[in-house]
Amino acid sequence: FDPGEQAFAELCARVQRVVWLSPEPESAWASGDSALRVYARHADEVLPVYDLTSLKVAARTLARG
Repeated sequence: FDPGEQAFAELCARVQRVVWLSPEPESAWASGDSALRVYARHADEVLPVYDLTSLKVAARTLARG
C-alpha cells in the first residue's frame, strides 16, 4: 500500500516539531505492514514507548529539547 509519505512530509513541513511515540521497539518499525521507517525520515523524533520505563526515557529525551 502507499504509505502517503509525500502527504506526511507536507504536514511535517507545516509544523514546528514532529514527535512520534511508537508502541513498538525500533526493530519492528520495518516489519509487516509498518511504514514507520518511511515516516521517521520526516519526524524530528521517533521514540519507542511501550512501557513505563520507555515512557520515562522518552519524557527525559523530550525535556532536553
